[in-house]
Amino acid sequence: MFVACGSVLRAQNQITVSGKILNMEANKEGKRNLPFTDELVEVFSYATKADAEEALKLMEQQFKKGLPYHGLKEIDITEADPYTGYYEVKTYSNGWLLVRVGLSSELHPVENQFQIDFKIRGAVALDQVVVQAQNTTPNELQVIPVATARFGNVLPLNLTLPIGEHYGKTNARLVYQPFVVDCTTDKIEAYGRPYVLEGKEYHATQERRMGYDITRDTLQRFVDPEKQLSKDAFVLNYADTVYLSHTDRNYAVFGSFSFVDYNNIYYSKTSMVNTCRNILLMDLMEVPKFKPFYLDFEDYKKIAERKERPVPGEIQINFLINEAKPDLTDSSTVEQLNDLVALLNNISSGAVLRSLSIEGVSSPDGRYASNLNLARRRTEFLQDFISQRLHVSGYDKKSDARVTSWKELADTVMVYDTLLARQLQKIVEVEKDHDHTSVAVRRSGLMEKLTPYLEKMRKVTYTCVYVVNRPLTPAEILQKYRANPDDSFLPYEYWHLYQMVKDTAELEVLYKKGAAVAKAYENGRPWVLPECLLAASYINRDTSDLSLLEPYVDRTPISVSDKRPKLNYIKKDFNGYETIINPEAVVANYLIMCLKEHNYEKASVAAQILEQAKNKDYEELIAFALCMRGSFYNNSQVFKKVAAISPVNEVILNLMMGTNRNNMYAQESLEKLSDETPLYWFLKAVLADRMDQGQNMSLDLPEAVKCLVKCFQLDESFVDKALKDGSLRESTVDEAIAEYEMQKKN
Repeated sequence: MFVACGSVLRAQNQITVSGKILNMEANKEGKRNLPFTDELVEVFSYATKADAEEALKLMEQQFKKGLPYHGLKEIDITEADPYTGYYEVKTYSNGWLLVRVGLSSELHPVENQFQIDFKIRGAVALDQVVVQAQNTTPNELQVIPVATARFGNVLPLNLTLPIGEHYGKTNARLVYQPFVVDCTTDKIEAYGRPYVLEGKEYHATQERRMGYDITRDTLQRFVDPEKQLSKDAFVLNYADTVYLSHTDRNYAVFGSFSFVDYNNIYYSKTSMVNTCRNILLMDLMEVPKFKPFYLDFEDYKKIAERKERPVPGEIQINFLINEAKPDLTDSSTVEQLNDLVALLNNISSGAVLRSLSIEGVSSPDGRYASNLNLARRRTEFLQDFISQRLHVSGYDKKSDARVTSWKELADTVMVYDTLLARQLQKIVEVEKDHDHTSVAVRRSGLMEKLTPYLEKMRKVTYTCVYVVNRPLTPAEILQKYRANPDDSFLPYEYWHLYQMVKDTAELEVLYKKGAAVAKAYENGRPWVLPECLLAASYINRDTSDLSLLEPYVDRTPISVSDKRPKLNYIKKDFNGYETIINPEAVVANYLIMCLKEHNYEKASVAAQILEQAKNKDYEELIAFALCMRGSFYNNSQVFKKVAAISPVNEVILNLMMGTNRNNMYAQESLEKLSDETPLYWFLKAVLADRMDQGQNMSLDLPEAVKCLVKCFQLDESFVDKALKDGSLRESTVDEAIAEYEMQKKN
């Protein structure tokens, strides 16, 4: 957050301070330090001590005149709970708090404290009467559902709930289980992390039960180590985050509360915590048109190395029964043969084909010698068949053949049919000889069931070995491409083409082909350069595909001590091949695409990786990603950098802060927008709705309703936005829609 001080902007971190406000005076029963149950307790927060003192002075003046205090420079105002004394207020880490109880007031510096308790001597206008509850059974827990902010696919689960006396016991356990419901399907989307609070005697009680084993307690790892459950009142503070499947839906949050002692659940309740009307102001943020980032071509250069490279593969061909010729009436056989010939011709166009090894594999049914002889004949026929269709000659031809064993067949069948495989295994264990096993299998009656698996055994494997010939010059490569764009190219040729071809559509095709060819030529090893270039091209035309770069972004920590994934680190595989993990440009482009797809969970992780670069070129991108995840609440630099992008963002971020002071800043920023846009009137309606809050006593339409009607008139699509957005009261939206429909009819 930043506060104007003259002409200087002073950054301040906003925090949430909580605590209890108790009365030092004794009640009629002589008890001290109890909540002010019959007196309004207000907490005001300010940026400076001077602001707090000025407000206190005005309060006292207004009180003497019998007038209410309407506020001056407050950041936030809240009331303490009358039954527990608990309060929670937003302020700045170097701000000030003012607590007012009747005629008593107390000023206190925040000094970056998150918990501040007050004990005030109550100088109240009326005699104080403290009434303590006498019931020993819990009253009904009261949970008032509120709207919660959603950040793209990220939904924070936050709850602060004062829980009165007598709910807890020292030998009991509280289990709070939040869960998220998709408001479109009414189905449970996700569960939050359970929260467990135990009394100090809970385990001692449990250990007396026969068979109790703490290691089997699945909730034990969720126990709060800082607090203990007792009969006293306490505040349940919970915070977690879930990731959503859809960014265009609203979600409600429910919570299940269970108090359990050693043998039963003595109190249980499930309540709605957050309504379906999520606060969706962040969806209206103006996203800068981030430009893509590029890898250094020299770091990912492909060269025409003169060394042998094997390319293995497998095809399944149907042969004519008891013949060496393939069945050319079978479309699958013809297609696979054509694909193999095309692959070999492609390789030969830019390299020297050194050898082609073919191994024919026959199924085990029948006599072993006959099967082996047939497999050899088929392999030799295939070598001749392929060589007649290749555009090259002079390569080494190697042929081999083998017969699949019955044991191999049994192992294959086991994957699909366990019972059939075991029946076959029993025969194999008895009959050690191949031919005897074949006879036994035929007599067993299993052949009909085994037929589909026998067909899988009849296959041909191949390995071609090539060496790159004289590399073409860049000019020759471009000439070859212009002559036939559909021609085949080697990885090093694609590397040159990426720098010479100018047409975007042509380049995107080349990026895809180059990535696939490089992977095939290098035994499945990926080439990140074309993928990053394709991502950059997508970003330039405002589209995205996370699957492009996701395989190249490693989000796992590199060690136990280093909790963050590392940027630009070298990783070697078993063959000594080095790969750069998380290259800056790849992570940056991945981050931009995450923002486009509103996946702020992945975006925030990528932003944290990219922060390690300490590069000013990434600062705005990183700040925006962290902001859209909600980091602006406690990071003033993120708030300041993103608010400076546009007046719209400045308004929205101040509205999201939700304090009186930020509402005032939002009002000032709103005047920078054109009043001819529907967004202007929508944001103005949100501000007006916060200020109306039951204060409008005239017969005229509330200001928020008027603003919404004007918004709907400019763009009717905002009707649906208003219905879903919890930034506006439901009654305000309903009244505005009714007025808009009535004006349309007139």
